[in-house]
Amino acid sequence: MKSNKFILAILLFILAAVPIGAVAANLGFSPSTLTRTVGGTFSVSVYVSSPDKAMNAASGVVSFPIDKLEVVSVSKMNSVMNLWVQEPTFSNTKGTINFEGIALNPGYTGSRGTVIAVTFRTKSAGVANITFSSGSVLANDGVGTNILEDLGSASFSIQKIQVPEDISIDTQKPDTENPQINESALPETPVTTFYPEEIKSGGILKIHGIANSGVDVEIRILGSDGSIQEKVFRSTGAGGFVAIFDSLSQPGIYTFTAQAIDEAGNISEKSNPLSFIVKPKLLNQLIESILSYLSMTLLIVLLVVGLITSVIFVWFKLIRIIRRLRRESREAEKVVEKSFNLLRRDLQEHITRLKAAKEKRKLSSEELAFLERFEEELSEAKDIIAKEVQDISHS
Repeated sequence: MKSNKFILAILLFILAAVPIGAVAANLGFSPSTLTRTVGGTFSVSVYVSSPDKAMNAASGVVSFPIDKLEVVSVSKMNSVMNLWVQEPTFSNTKGTINFEGIALNPGYTGSRGTVIAVTFRTKSAGVANITFSSGSVLANDGVGTNILEDLGSASFSIQKIQVPEDISIDTQKPDTENPQINESALPETPVTTFYPEEIKSGGILKIHGIANSGVDVEIRILGSDGSIQEKVFRSTGAGGFVAIFDSLSQPGIYTFTAQAIDEAGNISEKSNPLSFIVKPKLLNQLIESILSYLSMTLLIVLLVVGLITSVIFVWFKLIRIIRRLRRESREAEKVVEKSFNLLRRDLQEHITRLKAAKEKRKLSSEELAFLERFEEELSEAKDIIAKEVQDISHS
C-alpha cells in the first residue's frame, strides 16, 4: 500500500513538472546523410522547424571535423531570417560555424525553414559527423521564451577516389544500339532543401536543392487534376540547383519529385514526393481587402471615439470652471455688499455728526457740497461694482 502511494506521488510530481501544451522547435541539417568522394564539394542547409508557434530568433554553433571537411562558403540566400545580430562566420582551424539571426514580426512558423546554407569541401576519407555545440530558438511571444527541444546532427560518408592499377584499351567498337549502363555510376538522388508550402495562384514556385555537380535535375510536378509539368535544370559546380516554375495558376494540391541525369545519360532514382498548395488569388485578395477595410474602419472609429471623448472631457471641464467662477463671484458679491454696508454705516455716522454739528454751527458751503456729492458717489460706486460682479457671474 505504501509502495502504491509512493508511485502515485512520483507520477503526480512528474505530471506537475511537465508543461501542458508545450511548444517545441528544433534545429537540424538537410540533408542529414550523404556520400561524397575526396576533393568534392557539397552543400548542407541549417534549418529551423517551429510548426506550432511563431519564432523570431535562432542562434547556434555548428561543429565539424577539420580533418575531414573544410568550409568553402556560408550563404544567407533564401533564409527565413531578416536581420542578423551576428553575421554567419566560420573557422576551418577550430571547425566551427556561428550564426545568430532574427525573423522580424510576425516571425516564422513552419517546418525546415532555411537559416543558412554551408558549402563544404571533403579532405579525407572517413565519416564526417556534423553537430550543434549549442543552439537556441526564441518564441515571438514578447519575452523571448526558448522553445528549442532538439538539436539535430548529420553524418556524411567520404570515400577515396578509386584509381585502377591496370588500364587496358578496349579496341572493340561500342554497341550504340544496346548501351550498357553502369549502375554503380548512377548519380545520387537530388535532395530538396527548401520550397514554399503555399503559393498564390499565378505566383512563382522556387525549389532549392542539392545534387551531384554538373548534372541535369528533372523536376516533375503532378497536379490534383492529373496535370503534369516537367522542367530540367542544371546543377552548379557546388551541386546546388534552383528550379523555377511560373505557370501554376490552377488552385489545388501539387506534388513534385526530382531526378538527376548525368552526361552519360544515367538517371538517378526519384526523390520522395513533396507537396505544396496553390491558393486562389482572388480569395486572398478579397481577404486582404476585407482586412484592410476593417483595419481602416477600426482606425476611423477609434479616432472618432477619441475625439468625442476629448470634446466631452473639455466640455465637463469648462462647466466645472464656469460653476466655480459663478460660485466665487456670488461670494465676492456678498463680500463687496457687506463691505459697502460697513463703509456706508461708518460714513453715515460721520455724516450724522456733521449734520448734528450743523445745528450748533453753520456749515460752510464746501462742507454742504461735500456731503451731497459724497452720498451720490457712494451710491454710484456700489451700483457699478455690484453690476460688474453680476456680469462676471452670468458670463
